[in-house]
Amino acid sequence: MQELSNIYNSISEESLDSLFENYVVITEKLSGSSFSFQMKEDKVAFYKGNKEIDLVDRTLINYYEDAISFINTISENLNNTSSNLRFCFQYFVNNKPGIIQYDNLPKNKLVLTHILEMSNTNKVLSVKNDYNSLYKWSNKLNVSFIEPIYEGYMTFSQKKYLKEYLSVSYDDRERLNMFEKSSFASSIFTVFNPDSNCSFLQSDLSKPIDGIVFSFLGERNEQVKTKLLDPYTVQSIKKRKTNYKKYKADINEVLLVDILSFINERGLLLNQLISSEKDKRYIELVSKIFNDYVDTKKNIERIHIDEAKFARGSEFDLNTDFVKNKQTKENINKSKAHKSLFKIMLGSLRKKRNLKKGSNVMTDSVINEFNNLIEEIENGINEKPEEFKTFLDFISHSNESLAQPSVEELILEENILKIDEFINLGKIKM
Repeated sequence: MQELSNIYNSISEESLDSLFENYVVITEKLSGSSFSFQMKEDKVAFYKGNKEIDLVDRTLINYYEDAISFINTISENLNNTSSNLRFCFQYFVNNKPGIIQYDNLPKNKLVLTHILEMSNTNKVLSVKNDYNSLYKWSNKLNVSFIEPIYEGYMTFSQKKYLKEYLSVSYDDRERLNMFEKSSFASSIFTVFNPDSNCSFLQSDLSKPIDGIVFSFLGERNEQVKTKLLDPYTVQSIKKRKTNYKKYKADINEVLLVDILSFINERGLLLNQLISSEKDKRYIELVSKIFNDYVDTKKNIERIHIDEAKFARGSEFDLNTDFVKNKQTKENINKSKAHKSLFKIMLGSLRKKRNLKKGSNVMTDSVINEFNNLIEEIENGINEKPEEFKTFLDFISHSNESLAQPSVEELILEENILKIDEFINLGKIKM
C-alpha cells in the first residue's frame, strides 16, 4: 500500500485535488499480524498471507496457537459456510504484537478486515470489505471489526489540513515537534471524527497508533488505497531495522555446515520414516537426525544462540505438540541450546538457500550441496511410507507417540518474524 506522502510528492496539485474530490473511507491501520482461515471439506485451513500455515510452522513457534484454537472451537458452527470464502484478520497475540503497545485487545484477539471469495484454483475472485459484510460476519464469528473514522466527501478544511500535513516530511514532522501539544491520533481524529475520544485499541488519543488508511473510491468504483503513518511508527521502524541488522548476518552458518557434514556421513535414512502425511514425515525425519546429532556431539549446552530481543517472547517458543518422538522431546528439554538447535534444524532443512547470498562459510559449493540435500528431503517426505518393516518397528514408533499432548496450532507481516528470518537470528558463541 503506497504512502499518501509519496503520492503527494509524485503527482501534480491538480491530480491531488482530483483524488481528494473522491468519496473516501478512512480507517485506522493496526499493528497486528495477518491471519486468515478457510473451510475446506472436513478441515479448517489457516494462512499467513498467501502461505498456508502447516504443522512445521506451528512447531517452530506457537505464535498463532490462540487464534487457531479459537477458530477450531467455532468451526462446527461454520459447516454450512461456503468453502470458497477466506476470512482475513488482524491478529493480536498480545497487547504489543508489533511496534505499538495497545491498551486493549480486540474480541478473541481477532479483527475481521475483509473476506476473499476464492476460486477452485486458489485465485481471488472478489473482496468483501463493506460495512454490512464485516458487521454480519464479525458477529457470527464473535470477533471485532473496525468502523470507519470517517466516510464521505472531504470538506474544504479537511483537504486543507491534509495538504498542510503532507507538505512536511516525516523527518521534519518529528524535528519540528508537530505533535508537541497533541498526538498524531488526536490531530487526525479532531479533523475527521471530533466526537471520538479514543482510537480502536487505545483508551485515549494521546497514545500512538500505527497509522491511517484512506480508501478513495472513483466514479467507476476504482479504488485508490493509501496510508498515512504515525511519525512514532516511522521512527520505531527505523530503530527496529537498525537493531535487526545486528542479527541479520548468517551467524548460524557454522552449525548448518556441521549439520550438513553430519547428514552426509549418516545418511537421511528416509526408509525409516513411518508417518503418512508430508509435514509429519518432515518433523519425524528432523527429530531422528536431531537425536543422532546430539548423541555424537558433546557440550551442546555450551553453545550460546542469542536470539534478537523481539523474538524472545513466549509466543516464539518452540511448540512440541507435534513432535511425537519421545527422545527428541527429552533432548530438547536438556538446555536452551538444545531447543534452539532443534529450531534451526527444523527451520533450515526444508528451504533452499540463495546462491547470490553466499559467504565465507556458506560458499557456492556448500550452498549447492545444501540445496541438493533439501531437494532429497523434499522428495523423500513426499513419498508414501512403506508398510511397517517389522513388529519391532511398529512397537518403536508407537512408543514414541505415547502420551503426547493433543494438537492445537501456528505462525508469522512487517511486524512479525518470518520463519526463514527467525532461524538466522542466532548468534553462536562457541
